[in-house]
Amino acid sequence: MSIHYSFIARDSEMIVFEILLNKDYAQKPFKRDIKDKIVDLDSIPTESRPAREQTSNFGNSKDDLKLSIFYSTVYFGCVTDSGYPEEKLYRFLEDLKKEFSAIYKGNLGYIFKQTNLTPNCYDKAFKAAFNKVLDNYNTGISNKNLQNAFRKVEEVKDIAARSITTMIDNNKETEQLLSKSQSTLMLAKDFEKNSEALEKTMERQNFWLCSKKCIIMFGGGAIIVILLYVILSFMFCGNANMFGGCDS
Repeated sequence: MSIHYSFIARDSEMIVFEILLNKDYAQKPFKRDIKDKIVDLDSIPTESRPAREQTSNFGNSKDDLKLSIFYSTVYFGCVTDSGYPEEKLYRFLEDLKKEFSAIYKGNLGYIFKQTNLTPNCYDKAFKAAFNKVLDNYNTGISNKNLQNAFRKVEEVKDIAARSITTMIDNNKETEQLLSKSQSTLMLAKDFEKNSEALEKTMERQNFWLCSKKCIIMFGGGAIIVILLYVILSFMFCGNANMFGGCDS
């Protein structure tokens, strides 16, 4: 089950894009029959015009083909095997409409104001976008799911970028912390050296301080002994004189 032919039309006289995907149907009058079908649809008031339209046994073909048209401002359609899944087919046409609307930045109604349009004017310009949508459906991936997948990829990229940025910032903080730690270690070593030097200085000062105290105490004791000796001698000699002793 395949898509054999696809088109985009503003009206029956302006099929702006068409592509034949199956060369076996090159001689089939798809375009003429499609114009006739669009004429019928254009005769229906816009507010009553069906968004979906299908024609079985399209083109009086023995190959059992069907024409499916999705109407949303303009006509998007394709010719497929009759057994092609309907919901998948209309999702394809809706995604085709989204891609084509992007040309008009979402304002698809502007196509009716264009006076320079010519038949098949988008055959080359829109071919790449059409092939992208078709490839998505050939691989079983809808445009919506594909866009969701792209968004997920972008989210993962953003998360990875933020993680890398955070890691770089953490590395910078780690380097700064390491530098500060090294500086602190050097200060600690300097403090240890200074403490040892101060301790030795204090020991020397304490030694001399103790020595001075000892000298002062020893000298003071000697002076006291001498004074006691003088006093005792004086007292002894004084008493002796009184009794006629202590010859000089």
